[in-house]
Amino acid sequence: MGEVLQHRVDPRARAKRAMLLAIAWKLLVLCGWALSACTAIQADVAPPWDMREVEVPLFVHVATTKDGPVVDMARVEADVARTNVELQLQGIHFVVARVEELEIGHAVLQAREQRADFARRIEDHGALHVFYVRKCSVPRKGNVDQNVSGLHWIYRGVRQDLRHRMYLVVAHDAPATTLAHEIGHAFGLKHEQKDRANIMCSCERRQDAHFSNSQAVALRQAAARFERREAVVASR
Repeated sequence: MGEVLQHRVDPRARAKRAMLLAIAWKLLVLCGWALSACTAIQADVAPPWDMREVEVPLFVHVATTKDGPVVDMARVEADVARTNVELQLQGIHFVVARVEELEIGHAVLQAREQRADFARRIEDHGALHVFYVRKCSVPRKGNVDQNVSGLHWIYRGVRQDLRHRMYLVVAHDAPATTLAHEIGHAFGLKHEQKDRANIMCSCERRQDAHFSNSQAVALRQAAARFERREAVVASR
């Protein structure tokens, strides 16, 4: 009769293999977590093949009073530069295409009906218009106007040549981040509540406030759509 050979496993070797398997499993889990984290980070950055600069022209209109313009060119350039600093990593660059002064009598924007009047007073050029005024406010409950640093609206009427034209308003004493905040709204961003370090906060923002990564990516996509739409309009 043949002998049955029994293979006896050393308990220490078995324990060692179990430990190695556990370590390998933990490493696999860690690698998976790292890969997912890298993917999430990459999603917040414009793809390298699409990192050409998107240039967005701004048509600026400055209100005047009997004392002169409510802001000077240095203020306009400073606001634009502040916006560009926030978005340069996403390849977005805002440029002042034109600056013109409004006639006396349009330094205050209060009623909603005034917006159409402001829009009618500009020449038919450009799609992103910025008004600098002495004071702007929005109506609240109880027919009470609340002063604001800035506001925006987009043309939604029937005129095809004005469709999607965007209007921004900045008060003369508004914080340096106000233009960037209103551009964010015009390009689709909503308010970021209770985060004073975020430019889209409707609170009293910090001077070093910035856009989050996801907001910057959304602005890049919106700026690219804006550029394509303007190219189509220009070709008509």
